[in-house]
Amino acid sequence: MRESLKIIRQAFGKISNEGPIKAEAPGIIPPQREKMKTEMEALIYHFKIFTEGFSPAPRGLCDRGIPARELGCFVASDGSPKPLRVHFRSPS
Repeated sequence: MRESLKIIRQAFGKISNEGPIKAEAPGIIPPQREKMKTEMEALIYHFKIFTEGFSPAPRGLCDRGIPARELGCFVASDGSPKPLRVHFRSPS
């Protein structure tokens, strides 16, 4: 726990307060409320994100595991906003 707290304090020390924290990805991250009220493009992005969602992964399969704990995750995607199948393997 102490070592984890040291790492967290170091990370907070490296964060600057000079700019925005959100990424500028209009198709994935919703626009700021003030922009949404004044810009038509921001309103369209907001509407599309919350009605259709976004495609999190390309079409295909992904199977990843954490070797130390043997926890596994399998995701099958067809390219749509919702995955076809998600399965977690517990370390049993």
